[in-house]
Amino acid sequence: MQALTSDDVRKLERSVIASRGDLLFARAVVLFEGETEEQAFPLWAQAYWGASAHELGLSFVGVGGTDYFPFIWLAQNFGIPWYVFSDGEDKPVAKLKADAKRAGIDDIAAHDNIVVIPNKLDLEAHLMNEDYLDAFEVAIANYVGPTALDEYIANLNGKEGKTIDGATQIRDYSGAEGRKRAAHDMVSGKKTRYATPLATAVLTLADPERRVPKLVAKLLDVIGKRFDLKKLDSTKFGLH
Repeated sequence: MQALTSDDVRKLERSVIASRGDLLFARAVVLFEGETEEQAFPLWAQAYWGASAHELGLSFVGVGGTDYFPFIWLAQNFGIPWYVFSDGEDKPVAKLKADAKRAGIDDIAAHDNIVVIPNKLDLEAHLMNEDYLDAFEVAIANYVGPTALDEYIANLNGKEGKTIDGATQIRDYSGAEGRKRAAHDMVSGKKTRYATPLATAVLTLADPERRVPKLVAKLLDVIGKRFDLKKLDSTKFGLH
């Protein structure tokens, strides 16, 4: 474990102690890059174990634009087990690898307390890739209305979208795959607002096996084994 730099101390004071001091009293801390995960994971964890994060003594923390290292440093120095669920895009993975290396971890893939979304995807894209369009549709309908996605497609199909590598992308929302792209873009454009509606929509799906995404369950299982937390029968997954 490397020592803290003066910049690390500033980040520790500003981003950890000032607003996340409760993690010092946690049984474990779970770190995320994205805002969606910070809001969604406590709901999924509660469904998975049948108890809230507060009851379980877990602290779910979004690191946002700061580094993982101040949080990892604090956790390790206070003997608090820590876990990471990371977006798979190049920038957050590079940041995670650099901070893990400072903490003495050369290969993040060899540590089961670190889960990285595959295929360079963020959580929203991963869920869509795992066929959660139905949950996206429910989240959008519940949040802004039952016709909102159709209106979004009608208004923006064929219009200019993101600029990638200097080239402006034209939105293609036609057909079944286009509807997926539209739902993803609509939710990703307002991640903070849709995080809880999307997590809630996933929890209310008819198939209980889909109510906690498999990659999320992978990390929850690791945490559960460490603290002897018993997973509920999947038919009981849902809002409590």
